[in-house]
Amino acid sequence: MHPSRWTAQARKSWLVLEMGLAVAMGEACLGGIECEQGDVLYLALEDNERRLQKRIDKVLGPLNDWPPDFEYATEWPRANEGGLDEIRAWITNAKNPRLIIVDVLMMFRPRSGAHDNQYEADYHAIKGLQALASEFQVAIVVVHHTRKGGSNVDPFEKVSGTLGLSGAADTTIVLDRNSSGATIYGRGRDIEEIESAVEFNKGDCRWFVIGQAQEVRRTDERSLILSALMEADDTMTPADISDATGMSNQNVRQLLVSMTKAGEVRKVSRGRYIHPERCDLDHNDHKITKSYSEARNGSNE
Repeated sequence: MHPSRWTAQARKSWLVLEMGLAVAMGEACLGGIECEQGDVLYLALEDNERRLQKRIDKVLGPLNDWPPDFEYATEWPRANEGGLDEIRAWITNAKNPRLIIVDVLMMFRPRSGAHDNQYEADYHAIKGLQALASEFQVAIVVVHHTRKGGSNVDPFEKVSGTLGLSGAADTTIVLDRNSSGATIYGRGRDIEEIESAVEFNKGDCRWFVIGQAQEVRRTDERSLILSALMEADDTMTPADISDATGMSNQNVRQLLVSMTKAGEVRKVSRGRYIHPERCDLDHNDHKITKSYSEARNGSNE
């Protein structure tokens, strides 16, 4: 097992807490991922005792006993102030050490000086944890923040800090949220790349994997198109659908092609579509005309 670094802006602590409890109990997390049972150390360094206990009761239910193999601390020395030695001591004293969670890195890493090399500081911030994980074959999850306004293409570019963090960790996992929903991305030396759509259940504060992100988002986008067509007062062009759904025009056009072939939408004339159940808009005398100048300018609407 190797150290991993999790990054996210929202509800990351709920996710790693659920993981820790699942491992301590030998149960499943994320809606069905089975965990091998073992001792867990959870360093909740941004929480106080009362808040953490409320979170644990929320995940487990107030009537359930806490797993005996789950240990936590809300205060811990920094890495260069004895923190690594304390983790080593916990590993050697635990009967079956399986998982250590450091939440968050900022509260555990050495304080950086004004003249420190930022790459080296980032690299060494978790290099000591990586060494412990390799020596004792335990998993160490280090939670870190993402930066605002990161890349819209590669979620891993949202990781705050330099490439030194990714260089020291064996695996980087990003919990990202945008207008399409929440997604877990994973990339590392010993795993296949992960891109799963997830949902947060506010009832028990647990995360659930709902499928491969690309397929889930595609289904969601199809539903948006169908809803727009069902509610329309007239046939719609790709531009009309794009305005109604907030999707890109290009994406709408690509989906309309496949949806038309599948019989999910009907194309009634050049560049105009209706929902297959909206027979009231499918008039034989409904014609769409264009001026000569529109045709000459190459409009496809």
